[in-house]
Amino acid sequence: MMAASVMVVTLGCLLMPLPHEWSAGWRAEFLNRMHVPLMGVACVVLASIKSAERSSRLQTTLNTALCLILVAALIELLQPWFGRSASTQDFGWGVVGVVGGSLWNWAKATQVYSRQVLMAVLGVLLMLAPPIDWLARVGWEVWQARESFPELLGTHGKRLSFFWVVQPNKEQEALKKRGQILLLSQQDYPATAHLDALGSDWSRHRGLELEGDLESDAAVEIGIRLDLDDANRTKLRTGGWMSPRQKQLQIRWPESVPPKKVRQLVVFLAPETQPARLTLTRLRLIKE
Repeated sequence: MMAASVMVVTLGCLLMPLPHEWSAGWRAEFLNRMHVPLMGVACVVLASIKSAERSSRLQTTLNTALCLILVAALIELLQPWFGRSASTQDFGWGVVGVVGGSLWNWAKATQVYSRQVLMAVLGVLLMLAPPIDWLARVGWEVWQARESFPELLGTHGKRLSFFWVVQPNKEQEALKKRGQILLLSQQDYPATAHLDALGSDWSRHRGLELEGDLESDAAVEIGIRLDLDDANRTKLRTGGWMSPRQKQLQIRWPESVPPKKVRQLVVFLAPETQPARLTLTRLRLIKE
């Protein structure tokens, strides 16, 4: 009964549908790394249950590890059915958790105290290091974002913050290292860039100024959407037109609703945009 309960809890945590905000970006990466401690704890608990029934701890450790590796693979196959993303990277994090839990279980099987301590410490580090490392990096990124505010996109040479999520395209990966965003008008995918604003207060700023290079035969419409973290989940929409020779564009917020608590900024090319290539090198808020 206890083993079944552990499996139900593990499957429930990894298959439970999540809000849309957790499907991409830094939150999604944190959830991916949480596979590690979750699978590690499941490995430890299941092995302790079986050890009470069987005499061979080493055999129990091996059997439990193999069982949970199969479960990790099964979870990745099932996650798309529950609105969750599946990837080999998620499976890899699950395996890391199983290895960490197995080291803890193996420590209990050895009679040498120094070896027990070493394997137990290694097991705990493997289970906890991935999510803790990511949280530390998130904290550093939050500090950098607050220090550079009202700059939302760094100047040349600065790596793109992972609070930005850009609609995938082959060239964007290279531009991340330069702190730039590339928006390509394409039929298959909308050209969008999303910034997690972390609930920042933008009410003292009247709009947004962007700088970049536009490659197009004619002017294109650049849209802006602010998702507010209020009771009505308000979405403010505005935009402006940019010509190929134009290097800067200022876009003001709608005056009716001040953006007091911004959850997300979305920069996009209008859906009907002709073939265009917009490289954004700077975005900053404009003060009153």
